[in-house]
Amino acid sequence: MCAWIGVCALALLLRYPAADIPLERDEGEYAYIGSRWLLGEVPYQESFDQKPPGVFLVYGLMMRLIGTSPAAIHWGTQIYSLATLAVLFCLGRRLFSFHAGIAAAAFCAAMMADPSVLGNAANTEVFMILPMAASLLAAVRCKELGSVVHGLIAGILGAAAILFKQVALPGLAFCLLIVLLSPGKRWRLGASLLLGALGVVLAVFGYFLAVGAWKGFYDCTMGHNLSYAASLPLWQYPSTFWAGFRKILNAFWPVYLLAGAGLLGPLLPGKQAQSDPLRRNVALAAGWLFFSFLGVAIGGYFREHYFIQILPAVALLAGLGLTRIPLPQVRPVARNALPYLGIAVIIAYGIFVSPWYYLRGSAEERSRRLYGYNPFPESIPVSEFIRRNSSRGERIFVFGSEPQILYYAQRKSASRYIFVYPLMGSFPGTVERQRQVLQELERNQPKFIVTVFVPSSFAASQGAPPDLSRGVQDLLYRSYRIAGAVRYPTAGSWEFVTGEAAAQLWQRAPIWYNTRIWGSMAVWERRDEVG
Repeated sequence: MCAWIGVCALALLLRYPAADIPLERDEGEYAYIGSRWLLGEVPYQESFDQKPPGVFLVYGLMMRLIGTSPAAIHWGTQIYSLATLAVLFCLGRRLFSFHAGIAAAAFCAAMMADPSVLGNAANTEVFMILPMAASLLAAVRCKELGSVVHGLIAGILGAAAILFKQVALPGLAFCLLIVLLSPGKRWRLGASLLLGALGVVLAVFGYFLAVGAWKGFYDCTMGHNLSYAASLPLWQYPSTFWAGFRKILNAFWPVYLLAGAGLLGPLLPGKQAQSDPLRRNVALAAGWLFFSFLGVAIGGYFREHYFIQILPAVALLAGLGLTRIPLPQVRPVARNALPYLGIAVIIAYGIFVSPWYYLRGSAEERSRRLYGYNPFPESIPVSEFIRRNSSRGERIFVFGSEPQILYYAQRKSASRYIFVYPLMGSFPGTVERQRQVLQELERNQPKFIVTVFVPSSFAASQGAPPDLSRGVQDLLYRSYRIAGAVRYPTAGSWEFVTGEAAAQLWQRAPIWYNTRIWGSMAVWERRDEVG
């Protein structure tokens, strides 16, 4: 019990320095859609997003139960993650030993919180790995007991993981494989797992059919995602993988070395009666790692937070590797303490690698180190300005991918597209999507339009159609006036100016989204004489 309390305390302490970092754009979109869902809007119908609905549901629950600030969302996420650590401990104890389970939970807590995987953010992967790990545990129990009930639970939990992110599908396939390798009634057990998964999927499909949002749900979560996943050629996968993975190794290479030792565990000397079950369980953990990696590799982008999907399996093998290290002949108390000392040293090393994140610096400084000049801290005063100068019924539009502004301002987007990434790629139907946005802007006449000048807020491909950019420019110059702007007076500093100061700044050096001379954002207000 004391060891488990220590793991929970460790997880909470590691979250503390990063809890109040401003929301990044992915968190902003989840928070915005979750908050609108609480108000009665249906996801996908009025807000475009490629993620399944699970993350919006969890965000809505956190905002309702804990609070709406970035810190409340981050603490809610950490409390949720404690359940992931508990399931991982149960897996480690069942497959290997009590100490392996504790070590796995401790390693996973440290790696999930680390900046190398953007552990500060409440990303979909953080929520996905809880039902994914719980599904594996249920599948193991299903195989051991020949239990149809456990098979059904494994399917329900595996489908729940997919409802956070589609890349959990390989994990569900692995659970099905485990069940089908069961002795005896394997087909009945496999059918129970598939039945549980199908029940969840049909329930979700039925909901969006019932509320008239099926077309939007399919377009967002399946149609557009297929185009997105196929946009990167296979030959680029190795380079994108290494670019992302080497950042993780920088902080936690000792954990990966221990995971390698865990894989070699069955080859170490031992009695045959002991090595056979160990060999089977190591193969199961290695299979989980492989199928989890398949999920990370889908699409080939290998962004930092994608690697969260493999962390439970890596931690599980590392926990085994730690307990298999030969220990000196010392007193039993010392022998029991040595593995925990090793855990502490490895985690302390991870903290030492990133002192700016764990030990010093403000929330804004941490945001800058993590995200560069993406305008996440600046979004807060911009949103406050919009909220003060508009009513709840008025709409706004962000020309960029900064939906956190919509969330902070508590204003409805004038377009279904709350970020422009789907509009700036060379995907089928992009021209039609851009024209839909322009029609929405003409129809809804947003009170404010925020233009973003940071290229990463667009990630525009070379073949992106120019219709939206030209249309927004024309609308601004025809019907809006500059009301505020974020500028950089000196290197490393910024300020939000309004009124005449913003207008003069714009007149002196006008810029558009693909350049950045003096600032990151401008706020445009609809002129009174228009409409």
